[in-house]
Parts: sequence; structure tokens; C-alpha cells
Amino acid sequence: MKRILPVIALLFLSLSVFGQKVKLIESFQQDWSGGLAGYSGQNYTFIIEFSLCDTVPIPDTIWLGQEPVFLSITDSPRDYTHNVKRTIGKKSVRYTIMAGVSHIEAENLGPGTVKNKNVKHSPIQYSGPALVCYKYNGQRKYYVIDKILSRGEPINYP
Repeated sequence: MKRILPVIALLFLSLSVFGQKVKLIESFQQDWSGGLAGYSGQNYTFIIEFSLCDTVPIPDTIWLGQEPVFLSITDSPRDYTHNVKRTIGKKSVRYTIMAGVSHIEAENLGPGTVKNKNVKHSPIQYSGPALVCYKYNGQRKYYVIDKILSRGEPINYP
């Protein structure tokens, strides 16, 4: 018993020091263009897994470049009115986040059109395609998605 106690104490210490783990399972990007002249964008799907959590982390925003996308979570696999699907396992929680951004070429704005002057900035500087903002134990946390693992064929709409 005396030998087991130090091992258990070390295990709890390592969990409290290292805390939760966040892992990128999948990151998918599909470029698109079309519709009105000059419009284009990217659609993304990210699958992120949290483990070693004493409470469930709750993502609320994903930044794609300097564009925020607010997240709405569902636990139902058949609910298509939300952009995040949550799957809770025995030792982890997995989020599938679907988000996208669109752009318009500046020269296609037309005469007299004023670009939006409300410039947004992500809460922290990051490099990579996305930044996930979430709450964990009442604190604001961030996870940088630093790479796209797979890409779809570009879509061209008429």
C-alpha cells in the first residue's frame, strides 16, 4: 500500500499540471466561387477532441482569419440547425465544427459602395487557418488550428 500511494499522488499531480488535452482529429477545407460576380469563400469542417477534462469545455467562437463565426452546439446527430455537433464519450468530448467565410473582390463593390469600417481582430494573435475560443472551468481558453489536413475539390457555382 505504501508503494501505491506515491504512484497515485504522482498520477493526480500529472493530471493537474498537464490538465486537459486538445487534439485536432480532422481539418477540411473546400474553396468555392460563384453566385454573384466576384464572390468566393471557404467552407471548413474541424473535428477537435478534448480529453482529461474534469468539466466539459464549451466552444463559443471560431475565428477564420479575422472573421468570427459564432458557434451553436447540438448533441443530436440529426440536427442540422446548429454548426457544431458534440459527441460525449467516456473519457473525452469531440466537437465537429462546420463554418465558412465569404469574400467579395473590392473592384466589384460598385460605385458609391463603402466597405465595412468595423474592423475585427481575433482575441489573440495566431497563425494558421483557425482559432477556437472556448470556456473551460469558467476561464477563457484558445486552441489554434495550425494546419489543414485535407482539401476538397474547389466548387464553382454558376
